[in-house]
Amino acid sequence: MIAEYISRGVQLLTANLALNKVNQNVTDPVVDALNANAAILDNAATVVAVPASATAVGKPNQIAYDAGHIYLCVATNVWVRATLATF
Repeated sequence: MIAEYISRGVQLLTANLALNKVNQNVTDPVVDALNANAAILDNAATVVAVPASATAVGKPNQIAYDAGHIYLCVATNVWVRATLATF
């Protein structure tokens, strides 16, 4: 109830003093930078355990490797692998 009185009082003062309400849209550069980095990290590859099969549980951008292969998850639960060899 007190908040209602305060709100009405502010509205009344604003009208009586002919004040205009200004909506300020201020961006915080720190928050903007964090959000930009979060988006980059969301798309970054993450190293996980070697999948047991080509349809093992996985999310895109996951990578795994062992002594003979490198595995890449290209879609949800879809893995491909490449054989490692010297060159």
